[in-house]
Amino acid sequence: MKFCEKCKVYVRGKSNLCPLCFSNITVVDKGGDDEFSGYPDIEENLGEYSILTRFFIFLSIAGCLLSLIINLLFWKGIFWSLIVITGTLLLWETIKLAILSKKNMGLKIISQTMVVLLLLITIDAVTGWNQWSIGIIAPFVIIASTCAMTIVICIKRAKWREYMLFQFIITINGIIPVILYWCGFAKIIWPALVAALYSLLTLIGMLIFADKQLKSELRKRFHI
Repeated sequence: MKFCEKCKVYVRGKSNLCPLCFSNITVVDKGGDDEFSGYPDIEENLGEYSILTRFFIFLSIAGCLLSLIINLLFWKGIFWSLIVITGTLLLWETIKLAILSKKNMGLKIISQTMVVLLLLITIDAVTGWNQWSIGIIAPFVIIASTCAMTIVICIKRAKWREYMLFQFIITINGIIPVILYWCGFAKIIWPALVAALYSLLTLIGMLIFADKQLKSELRKRFHI
């Protein structure tokens, strides 16, 4: 233990200066104080969390295997267990990205949009590929993600630079359903047109209601 004559306080640690007045301090007790770190030891109790996570992973694997076995034993022409397996994998991916991850909200919205679309396309493919996932649901999922990104930017205006690029990417994706219809992957045109129109209005709104700083940022990012 060390003592500061000026401040009249005891000081622990390896420093020879008082943290208050920065004067030289004298050693009054050498009883094993040199190894004192200055911070208390914090024990992280992750045992229960780790066991619980492993338990749910085990249940997920068991459920996927059980659904596969039941599907094969009672085969009726539909590979429905693929929906269960895909849904389980996407659920864990959602937990990892949307709940546990600290990544940018824009990246989370884009990743969750892809997760939902992939699950819907899998269900459509397994049940006979009637193209409802691409022709009807996908355009409205893109509209929802575009709207969600717009709301995030409005709420977190101080961080709009972090989200603007993601907003632009999601908005441009509204044109994809129209392209897929022209390529023959969808049977209905009006949902694709609604998604494209909403994306176009979003882009126009970004340009009309944006301030000079935002317009300048857009010109720098996209060289326009």
